[in-house]
Amino acid sequence: MEWLIAARAVAGMGGGGIMTVSSIVVTDLIPLKQRGLYQGCANILFGAGAGLGGPLGGFLNDRLGWRWAFLIQAPLLLLSYTIVLFKVNVHLPTLPQTNWEKVKRIDYLGSLTLVCAVGCSLLGISLNTSEELPWTHPAVWGLLAVGAVSAALFVAVEKWVAVQPVMPMRLLTRRTPFFVALTNLFVSISAFSGLYNVPLYFAAVRLTTATESGMHLLPNSIALSIGSLFSGWMMRRSGKYWLLNLFGAFLPIVSSTLFATWSARTSDFHLWFDITPSGFGHSSLITSTLIALIASVDRADLAVATGISYLFRTTGQVLGVSLSSAVVQGLLNKYLHERITGPGSREVRFSPSLFHPSAVLPPQHSTNAVRPPL
Repeated sequence: MEWLIAARAVAGMGGGGIMTVSSIVVTDLIPLKQRGLYQGCANILFGAGAGLGGPLGGFLNDRLGWRWAFLIQAPLLLLSYTIVLFKVNVHLPTLPQTNWEKVKRIDYLGSLTLVCAVGCSLLGISLNTSEELPWTHPAVWGLLAVGAVSAALFVAVEKWVAVQPVMPMRLLTRRTPFFVALTNLFVSISAFSGLYNVPLYFAAVRLTTATESGMHLLPNSIALSIGSLFSGWMMRRSGKYWLLNLFGAFLPIVSSTLFATWSARTSDFHLWFDITPSGFGHSSLITSTLIALIASVDRADLAVATGISYLFRTTGQVLGVSLSSAVVQGLLNKYLHERITGPGSREVRFSPSLFHPSAVLPPQHSTNAVRPPL
């Protein structure tokens, strides 16, 4: 597990860089009024990849083993690298800086404090919810305290220390960049909470295979593609994005409300359809808010402003998965404690076999029900 976590960190750094740099390149090459349409076309491919990744990963897991879900990415990444190396040629002005001077301008301290702030806070919450440690446990409150101190240090570093900060405070003190950043954060939290928990619901509650669970993300992929292209087309046609922002922000609320109504009697139509408003709204909103952000800053700040947008999006993705997982784990532990008691009940509650369809608990452990509701 330690190696898997380390590998995910490396993959996250690469993925985050690709998303940000590609968006900056398009911003430099495409006029502002056309920018939304091009971003929409890019998001179609992103949505298609995201949608196919879920069922493909589940299929590989069921048929060949989970390692192939990672191994199959190697030739695809090599192909992408080769295409960019030989086909993408953007001429940049020559700056009077050596490579070493450029490396020194990277905001290492800001990045470190940001990772500590988010990581320590989420780890403290996870220890409380999944490991059943109380809030008063030194590991829990200690991690939360380190997270709070790191967040304060991050703000101080970005404001007074960093030469080229990853999140310039001067931009966040302006209305449009600040609220675009908050919107990206909250919408990403909502969208990725659904993307994480919907397959989990089908795998753990409805006991479907990994392939079937991943297939339920396909409607979201289609909605992502259509929503982003629709938003880009509307902005190109009208030159406006205010109503698109309101519309895009409202749709994830619709999906969250529909998810909350799921039960054993929910029709198949709702189980497949209810995630689509979230995908449509999320893709529409990130496209329109990026154009709003670009239009509100000077050209010299375009790259930094785009980086801020992606910084808040990726932070929202992490928080959406982690916080929703913490809520699910907390409620699950609550129900397990209420319904499974007796000698050795803790070992039974942490046993994966508890959730097998044919699981039957020994009489001394069963008080209210055989399987707790998820």
